[in-house]
Amino acid sequence: MKILVIEDEPEMVKTIESFLSNEKFIVEKATDYDSGIEKVFLYEYDCILLDISLPGGSGLKILEKMKKAGVAGNVIIISAKDSIEDKITGLDFGADDYLTKPFHLAELHARIKAVMRRKQLDGKEILHFGNLSLDFKNRLVFVDEKELKLNRKEFDMLSFFTTNTNRLITKEALAEHVWGDNTDAADNLDFVYSQMKNLRKKLKDSGADIVIENVYGIGYKLDKYPPIGLMKIATYHRQLGDKVTFFKGDLKEFVADLLTKKCVEKLYNIDNTIKWNIHYENIKTYIRNNKPIEYYDFPHTKSNYQNLSTLALKESRDFYQKKKYEQEPFFDRVYVATLFTFYFKITVETINFAKTLVKDNSDVFVGGVSATLLYGDIIEQTGITPIKGLLNKPKMLDKDNKILGKKKDIIVDTLPLDYSILEETDYKYPENNAYYGYMTRGCFRNCPFCAVPTLEPDYCEYVSLKEKIEETKVQFGEQRNLLLLDNNVLYSKRFPEIIQEIIDCGFGKNAIITEPNEYGIALKNLENGLNDTAYTKKMFNLNLLLLNRLNGETQQKTYDLLANNLLMNYYTATKENLLKVATEILPLYTKHFRKLPKQRYVDFNQGVDARLFTEEKAELLGKINIRPLRIAFDNWNDREHYEKAIRLSAKAGIHNFSNYILYNFKDKPQDFYVRLRLNVDLCKELKINIYSFPMKFHPITGEDRFNRDYLGKFWNRKYVRAVQAVLNAIKGKVGSEEDFFEKAFGKNEAEFFKILNMPETMILYRFFFEWLGEKENPYPISQNAWWQCWLETFNNLNENETAELEEIIHQNKFASLQTENYNPKFSKLLKFYTNFRDDVITQGTELYKLKQEYDSNPTRKLRRKGINSKEKKI
Repeated sequence: MKILVIEDEPEMVKTIESFLSNEKFIVEKATDYDSGIEKVFLYEYDCILLDISLPGGSGLKILEKMKKAGVAGNVIIISAKDSIEDKITGLDFGADDYLTKPFHLAELHARIKAVMRRKQLDGKEILHFGNLSLDFKNRLVFVDEKELKLNRKEFDMLSFFTTNTNRLITKEALAEHVWGDNTDAADNLDFVYSQMKNLRKKLKDSGADIVIENVYGIGYKLDKYPPIGLMKIATYHRQLGDKVTFFKGDLKEFVADLLTKKCVEKLYNIDNTIKWNIHYENIKTYIRNNKPIEYYDFPHTKSNYQNLSTLALKESRDFYQKKKYEQEPFFDRVYVATLFTFYFKITVETINFAKTLVKDNSDVFVGGVSATLLYGDIIEQTGITPIKGLLNKPKMLDKDNKILGKKKDIIVDTLPLDYSILEETDYKYPENNAYYGYMTRGCFRNCPFCAVPTLEPDYCEYVSLKEKIEETKVQFGEQRNLLLLDNNVLYSKRFPEIIQEIIDCGFGKNAIITEPNEYGIALKNLENGLNDTAYTKKMFNLNLLLLNRLNGETQQKTYDLLANNLLMNYYTATKENLLKVATEILPLYTKHFRKLPKQRYVDFNQGVDARLFTEEKAELLGKINIRPLRIAFDNWNDREHYEKAIRLSAKAGIHNFSNYILYNFKDKPQDFYVRLRLNVDLCKELKINIYSFPMKFHPITGEDRFNRDYLGKFWNRKYVRAVQAVLNAIKGKVGSEEDFFEKAFGKNEAEFFKILNMPETMILYRFFFEWLGEKENPYPISQNAWWQCWLETFNNLNENETAELEEIIHQNKFASLQTENYNPKFSKLLKFYTNFRDDVITQGTELYKLKQEYDSNPTRKLRRKGINSKEKKI
């Protein structure tokens, strides 16, 4: 866990740092207002300890700026001030706790843990993620109640992922969080790859129901949106009376699970006096590995049918090890959903493995984004012909009228979603409490960077959603939010009808909801046999969740009830026993999980087109609980339309906006800057919030579709990497704070290009390298020194030499660059790029010592004001 201490009393900082470091926290410090602001906005922390009275400004002002900018953070105010007004102000600004000096370090430790539990763990010391449990108090990990040995960094990485399940985690963000911000200056991130490889292997070998996905060229991700297409296909097959199974993850693990279940069934048929289910994980491990049966603690030796039991176990392992399942397939049909094109290698591997689970290749159905965009590539790599586009016609999956019967006119794309399949997996999707759907389909535009024209070539101006919402509500309970995946809803001539239907569905302005009782819904669906696998798992997990919430005699009584009915182990839990105890569990769950009213939101997730805004359409959007309103801003040429759309929406009462800012396409770097700048200026003028998410363009078709290093016409590697370095520091999000934006991207285009050309180490340690130039005896590699050298160098070059040096810098290949191999005129400048990259983080070097001095003293702004480091402003 990573802690930031913003405190100006050196002895207190030293004491807190020593204590928390001994408790295995990474501790960073800031000693004044300016350095506190710098740290808070550049890096991410699990908890911030914030003093109110700081040299240069108030800690409350830092808190206020964090709140305005939407910077997440668990904040505990530590202050000598004990007034009620200060406490109320601090808590109103978003502080999570308030601790008055002096205090005991043990109490501080307890407060930090309590804040972490409330914010990340919903009040619990232990986080359950599938069959994996993280004990944050004791830093232990268990898989199916067996301890999984992780080193300190592996534990920190795993905890970071499990408490950030709705985020794409960049390698840089992971390194900065687990190893500290000193890693920003590292030459490469090989140490992250190494630790991640070890962690993923340990999770896989232990049978943990968690897969940390590698997003090629970007980082890692634990989860994403639910598979809406598969949810419709599940509904289709249930209507035909088919048994449906949903799985997400490594298919080899899936096969091992299927064989283990079959093995356990076989063992029960041989000898039902033994509780084989208790040994499920051991049996699965035995099937997957090559250790002799004597190595495992199986009860087969106690069976009256020992030989038969032993034979059943060995046959199951043999079946797995020799891949006999390829000759005796498990399924009649397998559907594979594909998403982004950068998953192509994994997609191909998944499809080819899926072929081993069916009798014939024609029984593997592949659809989705990649299946459509990389249609020919998938045929070439797998031999499977995927489904292009939507399932928007009858008989696209089955053509036999005898099979379909009265269902022959079903159009899969129009079916309601089967939410039950989401309960079959231990993944918790970020958007797992929303109605999903479309109210229009397709887009009339043909933007070359967009896949929609290929996926949905025909524009449909109205799709009613009300009936599907009602069906979902009856079957799966009321959902909190409405997530619409329309690609151009404003183009519809029936837009007023669409807005009115959204309001009628309960998502009008200021709409709230009291969410339904999860246990009651799961119980109803289990009783009705909707999806026994899903709701057996769901009710088992809810029982344990309730048990953790109880205490005293009630907890003991509930534990006894569950234990006596074999409901403390998932593999021994049965539908019959879950239903048996439900009459006693339901009232307890209802009492201890009371739902409070919450705001409901509408999200047109794919954004709306600024070019189609009118005052009437903006007013209509203002009538629903839309948050955020995503307005596309892909090109500076659209500035007039975009600004008009923002102004009209703000006038209609919408205050929260979001957009992706595409770069590296046909734009120039200065186009990228002015779009971001406009958003900041609009926020300041209109008193709104616009969060921009810069997104690097990558071709989705053509010869560069697999080239992760693709560069647009006006971009180069140095510029792209510089933008990524800035985005890493600001966590990929550009908010509304003008001062912070100008520090990150520059006050104008000239400053922006200066940042783009700056050595990466100086970008990441901007304040430090500025400070080096402001010392009494300026350090020779300060930011000012680099810029002066830049100007002097280029002033002395002819046109050809200028082009040659720019090419070297723009290639951004400095790690192995030998400066002596180039024009001597370049040597002095190139040293700023090739040298000193490790010195900032290497103990004992002069730069390292200077960085320590910088971290423990007021920033340059305070020095110019003549404020002594020991003075304290009250």
